[in-house]
Parts: sequence; C-alpha cells; structure tokens
Amino acid sequence: MIITTIITLLMLSSCGQQEVRKEPTYLEDKNVLDHKNTKFNQLSNEQKDYIERFNVILKDVRDFPPKGKDINKYFYIFKNVEKLENAKVFIFGEQHTNSANQIWSAGVINRLIKDGDAVLFEGLEPELKIDNITEFLSSLIFAARTYEKSKLDIKYKPTSISKIHNKYVKLFQSTKEFLALDALSLDKGSGFGWDLNLSDTNELAIKKRNENMVKSIKNKLKSHPRVFVRTGARHIPHYEFAEIMLQNKENEELQTYLNTLGTNKHKFIDDFYSNYDFSTKIIFEFLKEQDFAVLIPKNLPGIENLDPYFPKSNH
Repeated sequence: MIITTIITLLMLSSCGQQEVRKEPTYLEDKNVLDHKNTKFNQLSNEQKDYIERFNVILKDVRDFPPKGKDINKYFYIFKNVEKLENAKVFIFGEQHTNSANQIWSAGVINRLIKDGDAVLFEGLEPELKIDNITEFLSSLIFAARTYEKSKLDIKYKPTSISKIHNKYVKLFQSTKEFLALDALSLDKGSGFGWDLNLSDTNELAIKKRNENMVKSIKNKLKSHPRVFVRTGARHIPHYEFAEIMLQNKENEELQTYLNTLGTNKHKFIDDFYSNYDFSTKIIFEFLKEQDFAVLIPKNLPGIENLDPYFPKSNH
C-alpha cells in the first residue's frame, strides 16, 4: 500500500516534467523506494493524510480547467487583450474562505505562468518575499477548506486564514519529499505581498490598501514581465461597480440614464469612475493603461444577483 502510494506520487511528479531525465536502474529505483518507505512509516497519521490530500489538490490545480471545459465556465473575465495569455497584469478576485475558487485561480496561474513572472498576495506586505509559491498557495487552499468545514465565515477576521495557514505550512515543510511538487509550474515565478500590514484590531481602509496594490504592481512590473495578483473580490473595480448598481436598482434616475445608453451600456463603467471616487477607482484607472485581465469566480456567494450589472469586456 505504502509503496503503491509512493509510486503514484512519483508518476504524478513526472507528469509535470518537461526535460528528459536519465532513467534510474532497477536497483537505484528500489533503494529510493525502500528509503521513502522507511521514512513514510515514521510519519504521523496527520502527515500521511496531508500527503494524500495535497496530491489530490495538486492534480485539481494541474488539470484545471478539466478536459473539455472552458475557463469561461468558471470565471467572469474582463480584459482588453484578444487572448488571455497576452495580458501583463492579471487580477483574480476571490472569497478567501472558498477553496474551490482558490483552486481555480491557482490552476489558471499554473497554466499561464512563465519564468520571471511575479505573483502578489493579499495580506502580506510588498517587501515580504515568498520562497515557494506552491507551498503558500496550497496552504491557503487547505486553510480555506478547514474554514469551510468549520463553518467559520461569520467570524472571519483579516488574520483568520493566516492562523490556519501557518499550520499547513508546517505540514508542507515536514512532508515535502513525498509531494509531487514538480508536477506544477507555479515556482517559475516569484512570490510577494502587495498589501499593508493588517491585524484584527486595525482594519485599514480598503481605499488605502487599493492604493498600495497599484503601487506594488507598478514596482513589480519594473523587474518582472507579468504580474498575477490574488485578492478579495471587493478589491476588483468590476465587482464593486456591479454591487453599487445592484444596491441602486430602484434608483429611477440611474435606470433612466442606463436605458439611454442602449447598446453602449457596456461603456457606463468609464463614466461611472470618471465622475465618482469609489474605493477601487485607482485600480480601474491603472488597468486602463495596462494590458490586463480580471477574473472573478462564478461561484462567489450572491454572484448571480450581480451578473446583470457586470460591464462587458472589450474582448
């Protein structure tokens, strides 16, 4: 059973390898398996369970989107480039406690990331470097799943996920030789934070944090060809716009104005941000100067109510 598990991990790992490697001899292969078998037996049940769960998640990330499925089934995509991969700035909205949409965005990043790209994370300051993106992202997914199972959403605080996240970082570190890490491409890039220092007793204004996001992206574009940003959905201009439109659906003056736009209704977001100073305006104005793609998961709570108000993509 244990040897079968280890062989499975080795096979999973080899799926992500592009280079041709020297085939080990039977004796070398047997020695490796014997060594891993001994070390595996010494692990705790929690560690063994983590290895099994990790490699299931890894496969979900590696194979996203599933065969025969289009990415548009999973995301609202707003972009000003013809092809998604041609964007220079990618921003992924999410619900921090939703493991599924975190797997989706990790899958897209894994599929698109190239050598030298940067991945920026919410909740960390820009000067903090993430040494292993796979470790960090997978631990976030595990933390979100723990949160979901515990039904803790009503108690969510800025540091809620990070406290659970740290547990899974330790599990990753203690079991990584049994994880099929080279099946993913995430660590072609470099990881950093984009946020301000947060705590449960000091929730900084979202507008100030959005300013820091833009500043961080600009700085990383100086030394990295492309930047992928992970953030909460409410830092996304298109999401905030749709929320405000939904909240004002009974506003007759607004609805009359929307009706006069006719087929040009998709341009309303430009007028909206030109005339009003909402929290995500700085991000919206920044993106207008970039080749960008914004991706919002379609499984966010209440997203179906926002759907009619999302502005149309240029492409």
